[in-house]
Amino acid sequence: MVENQLNTKIKVLRNNGGGEYLSNEFNRFLRSNGIMRLITPRYTPQMKGVAERKNRHILETSKAVLFEANLYKTFWADACHYAVTLINRMPTVIIGNNTPFQLVFGKKPRVDTLKVFGCVCMFMYHIK
Repeated sequence: MVENQLNTKIKVLRNNGGGEYLSNEFNRFLRSNGIMRLITPRYTPQMKGVAERKNRHILETSKAVLFEANLYKTFWADACHYAVTLINRMPTVIIGNNTPFQLVFGKKPRVDTLKVFGCVCMFMYHIK
């Protein structure tokens, strides 16, 4: 998907040594495509720095939108999806006050289609 939709190659794949991606077949695939693999020890989230901080950011944003909408945890997946949508559309100093969306797609994201999380109309239409 990354190569076909974003026209860029994966250079490095980092994962923990949990076993999901350690098959010989997958290792051959990585080697044949010139993808370097970095394996971190299992149960050491502190070694995954940026990814773990981003996961925490998503979880905290999800909790905030659930709380603000006064919704039950059964809407957790929707809250996470919405949180990622918001985060990808927020300017960030680290990337020159651009949004992650801009870096990937080369254009500013539309925000006029965003709805208040938890409103009835939000669940009738997918966020674009």
